[in-house]
Amino acid sequence: MQNQPEEKKYLIKEVRKVFGDIPFPAHCGWNAAMAKDNWIDDPIELKRITDEKDIKGQWWEIPSKELDNMSLAQCYLDAKGVEFYLPACLIIILNDETKRKYQSLIYWFEPPEKDEKDDLYPYFIDRFSRIKKSQKEVCMRILQYIDTYLVDSRDTITKDVIVRTLNHEFWKK
Repeated sequence: MQNQPEEKKYLIKEVRKVFGDIPFPAHCGWNAAMAKDNWIDDPIELKRITDEKDIKGQWWEIPSKELDNMSLAQCYLDAKGVEFYLPACLIIILNDETKRKYQSLIYWFEPPEKDEKDDLYPYFIDRFSRIKKSQKEVCMRILQYIDTYLVDSRDTITKDVIVRTLNHEFWKK
């Protein structure tokens, strides 16, 4: 097993390698996803917000500050948005290991229970549909890193969520 700094360097390299170049989701960026939390759903308005407020370019060029409030935007990103912003979030969390940041990731990764009355599981699957097996593997390695190095051993609720996520069939495919 590597030590924490070596593991972190390795994971950062792996994120860059397995995600590579991803097109910017010009139809609905991070700020537009946050606007959806305020009940904005008009595609023209979402595109305008994206055009005016989002930093364009490669995912690794996004400053950490731009992705503050991760939990607000994450649930409103579509598959293209998840594909683009996920690696940026992973790198930001590895470089800023605060509990607020890594907990957003942990709960973002946890698939909801399958429930015939509720459509959250298919929604989760759809949002992560563009994430390939090698990318999922890196996501789970980062989750293990968080569990090993960042989560307090007394935080059994967070540790239970991590275990459920690591063992979930979605992340193993």
